[in-house]
Parts: sequence; structure tokens; C-alpha cells
Amino acid sequence: MRSPDTDFCSGFFSQVLVYSSRYLNFALVNPRGDVICSAHPMFENVNLADRSWFRRPMEQHGFSMSGFTIGRITGVPTLILAHPVMDINREIISVATFSMNLSSFLAFPGQENLPGGSEVAVLDRQGTVLAHSPDFNRWAGKKANEFPIAETVLARKEGIAWLDGADGVQRLYAFVPIMVEPGDVPDAYVAVGLRSEPGL
Repeated sequence: MRSPDTDFCSGFFSQVLVYSSRYLNFALVNPRGDVICSAHPMFENVNLADRSWFRRPMEQHGFSMSGFTIGRITGVPTLILAHPVMDINREIISVATFSMNLSSFLAFPGQENLPGGSEVAVLDRQGTVLAHSPDFNRWAGKKANEFPIAETVLARKEGIAWLDGADGVQRLYAFVPIMVEPGDVPDAYVAVGLRSEPGL
């Protein structure tokens, strides 16, 4: 990955992607923001220098995560993880990017044990819905003002509350933030709502 041959790099990423259902694409980007290679076919040159999730690794030499975004290469909704690739002098020579399949957020251990009528939502830092169960296709990509519990989650960041869910049904929700760096601002939130009656 440190001195990639474009065809070899793209071919390697493509082979890895076949066995990685949680991801939509792997790509390597040079410091100018130009995509060097990509598992997903590219039919024109792609530059990502304007994306904040790309600038953060370049400026802070650390990991970053986008919010809900439409992939410039894949053309579909995704969340992108990015990490700098550095030489022995800790100079950044490229940024490795991983475009996630949003539905993979719902494949967590124990979900099958949730009681009927439960709701699971993953929100980005702005409250946009990254993933939702049930009705993933209906809710993914909805803005905070279109999703009933988002305002409370963004304001409180972590806690438990009785709230009306996306379907108008009241549930007891527990929600927690996800942070790339400990002590940093939240990059995403996970909320799980259990359908029940207050006081039970």
C-alpha cells in the first residue's frame, strides 16, 4: 500500500471486497485527494480533497469517520472510515478509505434476542439516520428533523427515555454515543427502543 501500482492495488481491493459484505468499497487516496486505486470501478478521475473526513486524517494524522454521505465512487449511501498511511518518518503518503454498507450496522450480536416491536437506530453526528430496523429503506438517510427521537438523542447524548418512535409507538429507549477518539465529540449514536408500558 505504500507505493501502489494502480492496477494491482485496485485488483487486490476488489478481491478483498468479495469477502467483505460489510463494505461497499476500499480505496487509497493520495495527499492531494486524488483516488489512486479503488475496488469499485471508476470511470473518471475522482478527487476527495473537499471531504471533511479526508481532511481530518491529513491534518491530525488520525482516524476519521464521515457522517451519512453519498459515495463519490459508488454513488450510493454510505459511511466512510479513513486512516492515514505514513512512511517511516510519519509523513502521510496516502489515506486508506473504507466505505461501509449501512445495513451492516444492524448485524450486531444479540439483535435476534430483542423482543418483538423493538426499534434499533444508528444516527450520525448530525442526527441523520444511518441505519434503522425495521424498515431500513424507509428511514435510512432521514434528517434529524424527520426522525422523532433524534432531537432527544443529540441533546442528551446518552441516557434512557420514554419516546415516541418512528412509527409513533412509545418505547423505552437507551442511547449511547460512538466516539472515534475518547473524549472527542460523538461521531455517531446507537439507540435501542423496547416496546412496553410505562411503569412496568
